[in-house]
Order: sequence, then C-alpha cells, then structure tokens
Amino acid sequence: MQDLKGLKRVETMLRTDRLARMKELKKEGRTVMGYMCCFVPLEMLTALDIAPFRLIGDCEEVTTEADKYLETIMCSFLRSAFDLAMKKTFDFADGVIFTHSCDSVVKTWEYWRYFAPNQFEWYINVPHIVKASSERFFTKELLRLQKALEAYTHKEMTNESLRKAIRLHNRNRQLMRNLNEFRKENPPRVSGAEMRKTLLACMSLPVEEANSLLEEVIAEVKARVPLAPPDRHRILLYGPEMDNDFVDLVEECGASVVIDDVCIGTRYYAKDVDWGIEPLDALNRRYLEQMVCPRVYRRPDENKLAPGETYERQDDLDLRLSYLRDYAEDWKADGAIMYLLRYCDSHEFDAPDVRDYLQEAKVPVLFLEGDYMVTKEQNKTRIQAFLEMLDA
Repeated sequence: MQDLKGLKRVETMLRTDRLARMKELKKEGRTVMGYMCCFVPLEMLTALDIAPFRLIGDCEEVTTEADKYLETIMCSFLRSAFDLAMKKTFDFADGVIFTHSCDSVVKTWEYWRYFAPNQFEWYINVPHIVKASSERFFTKELLRLQKALEAYTHKEMTNESLRKAIRLHNRNRQLMRNLNEFRKENPPRVSGAEMRKTLLACMSLPVEEANSLLEEVIAEVKARVPLAPPDRHRILLYGPEMDNDFVDLVEECGASVVIDDVCIGTRYYAKDVDWGIEPLDALNRRYLEQMVCPRVYRRPDENKLAPGETYERQDDLDLRLSYLRDYAEDWKADGAIMYLLRYCDSHEFDAPDVRDYLQEAKVPVLFLEGDYMVTKEQNKTRIQAFLEMLDA
C-alpha cells in the first residue's frame, strides 16, 4: 500500500483496512495508542515515539455487542466504537486514552476498561470552563499523563523531544489548512468527501508519514482542474463526529461542502501549539483555551468592561461563535447544515444558539438530527429541499 501515493493511497486505506499501517508498526515493535477526542495532546505521544491513531466506529456495521451494555438512548458513535472494541478490532493497540468529552464518553470509558482492557489506559479530565483555576488544573492533568507515559515506555519526555513533536504536529495542522484552502476556490478543487477521507487516513498514520501523505495529496490537488461546475451551492457543515458518509451524501445531492466545524475537521487542525513558550504551557493553551467545542465554555473577560457595563447575550454569542461567521464569510458559504447525533447533549444544548447566530449572519440553516449510521433517503430529501430553497 505504501507504493500508492496521494488520494489513491487514502482511498485504498479506507476501503481495505484503515489501521493496517498501525498493525504493521505494532509487529515491528512500535508502541501504538488509540485515542478518543480532539483534546488528547498527541504531541506527548509522539515525543515518546508512540504512534497515535484515532478511535472511531464503523457506520456500516450494526452494533450488537455494545448494545448489551450501553443504552440505545446514548451516542450512536460511541456505541459503534465500543462495539468494535468488543469485537477485538483494536486488540493490536498497546493502550487507549480517553478524555472527559461528555458524560457518555465517561460511561463508555468505564465499560471499555472492563470489557476491552489494554496494557495502558488513561483518562484525561478536561475542565469545562476556561479560567485561571481550570488552567492550573489542566496543567496538573498533563503532568500526570506525562509521568504515566514515561513510566509505561521507560523513556523520558524531555523539552527537546516535546518541542520536536510540537513542530511535527504543527506542520501536520498547517498542511491540513493548506489543503482546506483549495475549498475556497469556486468551484473547490478538493471536495468535502476527499477532505474527510484524507483526515481519517492521516489519523491512522504516525505524524511523519501523515505529513508526507498530505504533501502528496496537496501536490495532486494543486495540479488538477476543479471537480465540479461553479454553480453548486457552497455549504458550511456543523456537528460532532463526522467520519461517516454524511459529507458524501450532501455532495451527492449537488452541493459542495466547502468548510466545516466538526470533530474530524477544522476542530482538529485549526490552531497550532504556540512555539514561543514552555512546551507544557503551550499544550495547555492549545488544548484547553483554543480548542473550539461546545463542551467548553469560555467566560467573558469582565476586566474589559466599563463600570456598570454588563455582558449581553449577543456578546456571549460573539465570543463563542464568531469563528463560524468568519468561516461562512471566508469560504463564501451559501448556507449551513447542522447534523447532530441524537443524544449528543453538548451539541444539542448549543444548537439553538448556533442556528440563531448563523441566521442572524444571513446564513440559511438546515437542522438535521440522526444516528451515526446515516439514514440516506430521509436526509437526502430534506437536503435537496434545502438546496432548492437556496435557489429561491
């Protein structure tokens, strides 16, 4: 497979075995580590020569084993990922790292440890509010993770090795942003489906190999003609996990997904780690302060208020959601589609604010709610109707 280049390698990886390269590395003696959620500081793994891979489910496989333990009224993505763990899909991994993304992840983590144990298991408690005390707490969480990883690997995580890892992952995020820039063109030179698949492939490779693959994909995309006619509607996609085929469905309906705010998307690569400060402080800032996710609330800076002045609702929305308006403007989105997984409390609580904010910014919004296994026909009808409305 390594003889294949660019998008052909991406397609082959996802069509055959996304984790084939990780299994090879395991056989070669490399430590491999599964992780759940964007809040895991991958730089700390790379600094100790651990190969991280993103844990996801399989939207084409019906859950069976997981349904014995997890309620059907919880996140279908998590049930799918846990189902694969129960079916020994991730047994090659040396360990797994979870974060407190939401309460459903916490419950899944407890069952995962019991029914699908690994040699190394770790849980990062990520604060839900960004303020001075939570920053101090998260620094201690990072230090605990560092000590646990050092004890497991019998290696020292030096500032030098951590800075080298930060440089590699910043390069990775920059390359992803470079590829994403091709979606600003009209018509876009890379599709939303291709972007999704490339990210999934890169999340299944060591960062050095992922960077080489991204460079190949960028060179290939840069050299080709645009994919579609310029009259397709340009869509901003918002939601949680979007490694399933929902992006493909939107584009099959005749639109172009030109920008997104999803977990396997811009949330993963939008922000770099600050190179100018101490490595752990930089990781704290990037993963707690700068990570955009509904599970984290950013408090307004009350020190910037004049005497007697108070924050209004619009001030709060601008603080938390102005990046969505910027995305819509910069990528010239005609409309937005919000696709939320049922029972995803973090996104459901934020959904009314996100919808109102985008609509107030003159971006029409289609709200859809469904499962990890996409119901194509029902969603297709609603998406097509929304696109026709944009024509009106």
